[in-house]
Amino acid sequence: MAIGYRADNREWLDLIGSDSAALHITAFAVESFIDRILCKQENTINLAAMIHFQKGTNIIHERLLGHDEEKKISDSTIGTVLKLASAAHFCGDFNASQHHMEGIRRMVDLRGGLTNFHGKHMCAEMSSPVFFRQPSEPIPEYPEKLLAAAKDNVLQDITELIPDLNKDLTMALEVLRRFCWQVNLGTQTRGYIAPTTVYETMISVTYRLINMAFPASSTHELIRYGLLAFSYHVFLQWQDIRLPIFHFPNAYKICIVGIKVDEQVSPRLILWLSMIGACSVFNISDEA
Repeated sequence: MAIGYRADNREWLDLIGSDSAALHITAFAVESFIDRILCKQENTINLAAMIHFQKGTNIIHERLLGHDEEKKISDSTIGTVLKLASAAHFCGDFNASQHHMEGIRRMVDLRGGLTNFHGKHMCAEMSSPVFFRQPSEPIPEYPEKLLAAAKDNVLQDITELIPDLNKDLTMALEVLRRFCWQVNLGTQTRGYIAPTTVYETMISVTYRLINMAFPASSTHELIRYGLLAFSYHVFLQWQDIRLPIFHFPNAYKICIVGIKVDEQVSPRLILWLSMIGACSVFNISDEA
């Protein structure tokens, strides 16, 4: 995915330069990334990384036990804990990642809630939501540029492929389809997708899908699973972020197999849903 980052955006460097905990945790995260991705070493112990991790977490621990209430919930502290959550998730320690995210949840509440963080980057994870789970925190609207235009035939194509589809699922599918169209167009024309478009689409689509509920083994539930798998593949998998829900692939597979013949599901749709599962969440080696 071609994402256009602004070269003059130095806010993240300012945090590292002014907060020793952020500096150590960032160094730890970078070392872990190099070991896992570039050196293909997942089970080795990197002493330099561990030293940075211990120093960073000790500083954060002392800060949270101290008397500077503003520093406890400052941007740099929240950003550092968010980096810890991301690093734990990246390394497969989902319990630690969830623990850090719950800590961020408490910090955000002490800052007055999510409304005070408009425009700031927050983490969207795909298990039990830490954010956007309360009535006081409505899920952000879909990006306006991805909503239907007057002469757009995308919605008509969707309804022809999947008759009587739930309107919320239809909208999620419609937005994802337009987003992918923009990505493909950008690839062909060497254009770039703005990071804000990626973040806004990921959050608005993913959290809505997580909060939807349909009868088990229904066509609507199958499509919800498929769109969640597709969202994971589009927004997270290319960043080497692992799926945090171990039961999801099996539940998705059961949903595909359990669809009844009289549901009148298009073979094209079943093929697409199966391919999405194979590309994103299914372990193909288990099927061999």
